Amino acid sequence: MDNRYDKGKLARDAQENQYFDVPWIKDLAEIIVADLVKWSNDEIYTSLGGRLECELPFDEAVNASAIVSPSNAANPRIEIFMGLVREIYRDSFTFPLLANQISNSPDYGDPLKSEFSNTPAFFEGGVPDIPESQYTEIYKSIKNRIEEEGVYSDIPENALACRFLMFEVMLTWVFFHELSHLVQRHYLFRSGTATSNNFEVVYHEVSSDEPIGEDCLASQAREVLADVEGSELTIRYLLRKKRFHFSSIYLLFCAQYCMFNRFYKAHESNLKLVKGDHPHPVIRNEMTSQFVSEWLVLCLGNMEGAVERDQIIRSVAYLNVKSSLISGVFWGNRYEKMDGSLTSFMKLSTGEYVQERDEYYALLKRSMLEQLKTIKRHHMHKHNFTDFMGHIAFLS
Repeated sequence: MDNRYDKGKLARDAQENQYFDVPWIKDLAEIIVADLVKWSNDEIYTSLGGRLECELPFDEAVNASAIVSPSNAANPRIEIFMGLVREIYRDSFTFPLLANQISNSPDYGDPLKSEFSNTPAFFEGGVPDIPESQYTEIYKSIKNRIEEEGVYSDIPENALACRFLMFEVMLTWVFFHELSHLVQRHYLFRSGTATSNNFEVVYHEVSSDEPIGEDCLASQAREVLADVEGSELTIRYLLRKKRFHFSSIYLLFCAQYCMFNRFYKAHESNLKLVKGDHPHPVIRNEMTSQFVSEWLVLCLGNMEGAVERDQIIRSVAYLNVKSSLISGVFWGNRYEKMDGSLTSFMKLSTGEYVQERDEYYALLKRSMLEQLKTIKRHHMHKHNFTDFMGHIAFLS
C-alpha cells in the first residue's frame, strides 16, 4: 500500500467501533442471512438431498469464505466474519449523510444534471428518495421504536431508510458471491484439491495461498464469475422482495464500489496483473458494473410497461456513473489524503489507463470463457446466469 491514506482518518475506524453494538448488528445480519439461506436450500440444495449453512463468526477479519467437501458438495457452509459485516454496516451507516454533503458541496455542482436530468432514474442529492414500498423489513420493524425513543432524531428518515437498504443489498451481494463459488463448483478447477476433505475459497483481497502463472489468472477469472453471478442473484433477490427500483440499483452500485475500494487498500497505485486469487479491485469493479449494467438493461427492457430502450440505457448509465463519482469521493473523504483531485482508484478507472485495463480484461475474459464451458455443465442451480450470457455483450 502506498502513501495515499490518511493515518488520522484510518484511526477514526477504531474510534467509531466503540459506538457500534456488534451483537445488535449481528442480529440484523442474521435476519437477512436466514432468509438467503432458506431461499438457497429451497431453490438448490434440498432437491440435491443436502443443506447449506451460514455462520457469522465473531472474528475481526474483514473476510468471508465458502467451504465445501468435494465428496459432499450438497452440504456446504458459508462464513461471513463479523469484521466484514461491521465494515458493511459502517459504510451503510455513514454513506447516506456524507453522500448528501458531497452533492451539496460547491465543488460538486452536479456535473451529470445537464446530460441526464430527463432520464427516469435522475435524482437530486447524493442518495435517492426511498419510497415506503422499498423499506426493508428490518427498517420497518425498528422504525416505530426509533421514533418513540427519539433515536437518530437529527437524521432525515430517508437517510435512515437508505442505511438499512444499503446494508441489506451489500450483505446480500457478499452472501451470493460466496454461494456462487459453491454452485459454480469452483473446487473442480483446483489442481490437487479435488479429493481433499475440505476446500476453502476466501472472499478477501489478501490470500495466504497465492497461485502463480495460469493458475493465478484462472483463479482471478473465477472471482469475477462469482462477482457476476452474485450480482445477478442479488438483482433477482430485489425482484423477489419487490425492491427492484432505481434507488436499490443505485445503492447496489455504491455498495460494490465501496467494497472494491476496501479491497484496494492492499494494492499499489497501478494496474499490474496481481499475484493472487483475486484480480485487481479496479478491474473487478469495472467488470462487475459492466455486467450489472448490461443485465439491468436486458431485465428492464423485458418488464411490462418498460420505457424506451434508449431511456433505459441512459438511466442505467446515469446510476453507474453517479454511484462511481459519489462513492469515490465518499471513500476518499473517509480514508485518503484529499487534495481536490480524483482518488487513486478513480484515476485508474479513467481513460488514461484504458489500455492497461483492456489488456487485463482480455486475459481474464479468455480464462472466463474457457472455464464457463465446465461451469455450465456442472452448475448446481438449474436456472442460472449462464442461461442468458449469450444475450448480453459482457464476454463478447
